Amino acid sequence: MRRKGVSVTVESVLFIGGLIASMLFFASFYNLAMYQIGNVLTTSERELAGELKSKISMVSLSAPDNVEYLFDTSARTYKLTVDKRKLSIKYPTRDAVSVLISENIKDVDIEDASKICIIKTDDMIELKDGTCASICNINDEVCDKGCRLFDVCDPKCRDCESRDN
Repeated sequence: MRRKGVSVTVESVLFIGGLIASMLFFASFYNLAMYQIGNVLTTSERELAGELKSKISMVSLSAPDNVEYLFDTSARTYKLTVDKRKLSIKYPTRDAVSVLISENIKDVDIEDASKICIIKTDDMIELKDGTCASICNINDEVCDKGCRLFDVCDPKCRDCESRDN
């Protein structure tokens, strides 16, 4: 006696088992890929906070009393807050990344700015949304001390090495 229904049942069970195994494999691969993407984004977000902290320190340590530095945030979506020397950057779908700032810095809230101007006036650091007013323009009639941060000598400054007079 032959059983024709048994081979159809076995083939159906094997097909369904293979389909379930394939779905589990792709689900695992998807989760692994999303985990790796999340790690890359988290690393990138921490680097932005660390780089901004570094630039704030650079401006703070600069010799001139009035300095401006333009920091490019690469047009990310974020909310930056400085509160009592704690710089926090919050992204829409992630936890905030925070770093402590040792310099005297004014409290501020900035959201989604493509550029942040870091301004040093006397011993106080201030962050502003947008471009800096007098970052380094050697073609005007004003001595821009911020040019020193870029190793540029503004001929209008008295201590400029390339001054002819």
